[in-house]
Amino acid sequence: MIHFRELTLADIPSVQKFFQAYASRSCDATIGGAFMWRKYFETQIYIDDTVLLFKVRRNADNIAFLTPYGDIDRGFGLLREYCVEIGAQPAFCAVTKRELPYYERNFQVLSVDFNRTWSDYLYEAEKHRTFAGKKLSGQRNHVNKFLKSYENWSFEPITLDNLSEAQNFCMEIEHLREKESSTYVAEEEILGEVFAHLDVYGFFGDILRVDGRIVAMAMGEVIGDTLFVHIEKARRDYFGAYQMIVREFANAHTGGEVRYINREDDSGDLGLRTSKLSYQPVELLDKATVKIKF
Repeated sequence: MIHFRELTLADIPSVQKFFQAYASRSCDATIGGAFMWRKYFETQIYIDDTVLLFKVRRNADNIAFLTPYGDIDRGFGLLREYCVEIGAQPAFCAVTKRELPYYERNFQVLSVDFNRTWSDYLYEAEKHRTFAGKKLSGQRNHVNKFLKSYENWSFEPITLDNLSEAQNFCMEIEHLREKESSTYVAEEEILGEVFAHLDVYGFFGDILRVDGRIVAMAMGEVIGDTLFVHIEKARRDYFGAYQMIVREFANAHTGGEVRYINREDDSGDLGLRTSKLSYQPVELLDKATVKIKF
């Protein structure tokens, strides 16, 4: 029987190879998606030369697996043996519509439960770079007002020289959030780790300034044809700062083969959902929890 172990930052290079080969547009198949929230979901892995398996805790009582990466047939074979050995009812989470047909072809599917809360927002990168067109006129107007209101603005990459300043800004914005959120404490710890180990995570980031003061920032990574935005913060008292960081980040990191932007899910927050829908996603990447019988 295989043995799962705790996922650690030392696993990033090995896991990255599987993610790059799979090239999913889902945020779950990214370094940010897998590692930033690994403690929150108690993520464990099994990994060898041909397969990568994830086990996560969905709640206090239930575990689930992700669709295997690498040799998928071998991966499911290993999970079958594991589930039989421990007497577990196999459940798989974050199953995309790309992956679902494999389950339907190879297993008896007992249930498929899509949860809108965890749907990723996928956008066309070109539209984020310009906000052209009638449907994005609101975002374009915000950018134009920002440009008129704040002539002395700048956009620059996050480097060792401004890393501490960027972290302080990020934490300041985080402290303004409603602390009743179930993920508030977890996210603050996550942000601290990302900044402390940015070289290990391999993220790139940028900051937006007005009169020298940071008013917005973003961080992410690219896999395949998609830019994944893992961190995005802005001061609400600077009108248009959000729209500016979205536009400038897209201009800095898309083009060529990078044709899409994934800005992750809305966690069920209705305000965030309204905001992300207003940017006109080209697709909602729905994900399901799938229960099967081996």
